[in-house]
Amino acid sequence: MIHFHCRPTSISICFPECECVVPYAPQVREIKIIKVQIPTIKDSSSLNRCNPDEVQSYSYLLQGRQRIQIQSVRKKIDLLPQRYRDPIYLPQSQMLILSPGWSSADRYSCCSVRSSRNPSGQCRLHRFCPYCSYLTGRDVQLQFVPAYESGNWFFLTGSYTGSLSMPNASDAYDWIAHWDLYKEALKCMTANLQIHGFYMIEELAVNMIYNISVLPHIHAIIDSDALDAEDVQEAVQEVKSFSEAKYEAILPTDVNIQPITSQRSLMDHIKYMFKPINLVKAYERDWLLYEDKITVNNHATDLVLGYSNVTNRRPKMSYKGTLNAKSKKFIGISKKDRAQYKPLLRQIQSEAYENYIESSTPSLN
Repeated sequence: MIHFHCRPTSISICFPECECVVPYAPQVREIKIIKVQIPTIKDSSSLNRCNPDEVQSYSYLLQGRQRIQIQSVRKKIDLLPQRYRDPIYLPQSQMLILSPGWSSADRYSCCSVRSSRNPSGQCRLHRFCPYCSYLTGRDVQLQFVPAYESGNWFFLTGSYTGSLSMPNASDAYDWIAHWDLYKEALKCMTANLQIHGFYMIEELAVNMIYNISVLPHIHAIIDSDALDAEDVQEAVQEVKSFSEAKYEAILPTDVNIQPITSQRSLMDHIKYMFKPINLVKAYERDWLLYEDKITVNNHATDLVLGYSNVTNRRPKMSYKGTLNAKSKKFIGISKKDRAQYKPLLRQIQSEAYENYIESSTPSLN
């Protein structure tokens, strides 16, 4: 198609794939055509998994089951906006569901959907699901916040200096030793009466996805007369000396301890402990930094599958001593009595003007 203007100074030639404008002059006998290629996505391996609009636009590239699972997640956000209000929930859900081979995709996408097989509607994937993580944290708050005066509380972050790579899928199993080191150290301290009890959570910080870089670490609330970082470091070294082969490749430890001085502080620290892994931040940064999008997605899949395999049937929470609900020394609130303390937690929340996820579970049908 050629467009001429009244006093032509240029000729515009339009093709389906490009538009070219060349100067017009009677003496010119040759027209140069420049083709402009419009980038297109031909398969799902090049999709930006954290971009909801892009995934929606190219949904025809996804497998039928993946489309249904993502649609289910979107529907939950529409029906339960308070419960699934976290801005990373949809992008991270897409990352998980679009990781080929993730066996928990159905279970995850159906969280909050009650059925005869699952009356509660919970997926119980605490390491991935924000709502199930919240519910567990809420129960722990009901255990310990009303019993604040019964203990002397500290908050421990047991981390490491540096990070771990993951060149092979089997390297994910190196994370276990980093979690176990602190867990065994706290068990030893409880057995030696250095502390009265602990409640610990395992976490994984994701620093990079293109060249996978992660940092396994733990958080714990501790009941003890006194506690400092040196006490924990000594216990860690003692555990390492007993199992040198298991812990020989461990990163240098980094211990931080803070006193918990009020019910509000205890409640906030417990809330901080219970959160799912965050894959989105590292993925979005690496997506902009690296041109090889397929490799970014492949490594994101490796990380999702590695984390899922390593933590399969592995409890996220560990507890001992006075913070173990099954112990005779337990200082918290028993399960049958916890419901009566919900008004206390609501009162503490309202004083801080914070909005918490609603606990009701309306039907998604």
